[in-house]
Amino acid sequence: SSKITEITGITDAFLMTQKYEEDVFPEIFEFFDDTQAIAGYNVAFDIRFMTAMYERQGKVFDPDFVVDVLEIARDLVPKTETESHKLEAIATVYGVNEDLTFHNSMDDVIATSRLLKVFREEYDKKVTPVLSKKTAKVYSLRYYAGYKGYSRIYVNTSLGSFYYDIRRKVWDKNP
Repeated sequence: SSKITEITGITDAFLMTQKYEEDVFPEIFEFFDDTQAIAGYNVAFDIRFMTAMYERQGKVFDPDFVVDVLEIARDLVPKTETESHKLEAIATVYGVNEDLTFHNSMDDVIATSRLLKVFREEYDKKVTPVLSKKTAKVYSLRYYAGYKGYSRIYVNTSLGSFYYDIRRKVWDKNP
């Protein structure tokens, strides 16, 4: 549509010069075959596309866990501090938007990766005092959508696993 062309720069003429899905799917399948974690910004949007493509090709797309950097941004950046939680706005808040053109797939990946690094450092600062006076190393983050708003962000660290209860806005340790 003209709206998508406006946002992404992708046109019908451009698409006419690209390979067909069934021709590139083996390469995509091989790339994601051993992938255990997927990270993205508003990643549910991308996963819907991946799931549909896999289904069309007779396969199942089922990563072990998914990190949605948008959900982390919503947790760390109050609405009062940003015009929106769009990737470009959050990247600008954190100053990781240099040399990027947003809605360009590779630049969006770079921005998301920069934000994920910054957010991991932010959680490391927040989690360390909760854990102890020792320095904790954060190994992984995982967002859990939960049921009826009972969402959590799980943090696996060198001192154990912890979670942040988004609804209650408190940290707790896994039993």
